[in-house]
Amino acid sequence: MLRGKSITLRPVRESDLDKLYAYHIDIDNRGDFFPRGILSWPNFNKQFAESGFWSKDEGMLVITSPDDEILGHIEFFKTVNYLDEYELSYHIYKPENHGKGAATEAVNLLVRYLFETKRVNRIRPGDTPQ
Repeated sequence: MLRGKSITLRPVRESDLDKLYAYHIDIDNRGDFFPRGILSWPNFNKQFAESGFWSKDEGMLVITSPDDEILGHIEFFKTVNYLDEYELSYHIYKPENHGKGAATEAVNLLVRYLFETKRVNRIRPGDTPQ
């Protein structure tokens, strides 16, 4: 887990899957720049079962409040194979949690972790506005 002042980043737990999938298929909460595609329930569960949404060059952590409420998620992934670079994607699910610094803190925590643990020259944010 990566602990910040007001949020924690932690791996996805099996008990999170129902809630995360409900947020995943709620296309209307994604904003203008977040991808609109969705996975089927079986494929969503398959990805979790195979990797826990975490592998060498890509991963997803949930963003949680101090009482472990899931606020959103943050992901990293390789942009292209010939660069030592990752891109970040993040999403705060509920509008009432927007603008409170959770995404900023999540980005700072994950960037520090990636630079400390991965061979990477650059990390760039995605086009996610929340």
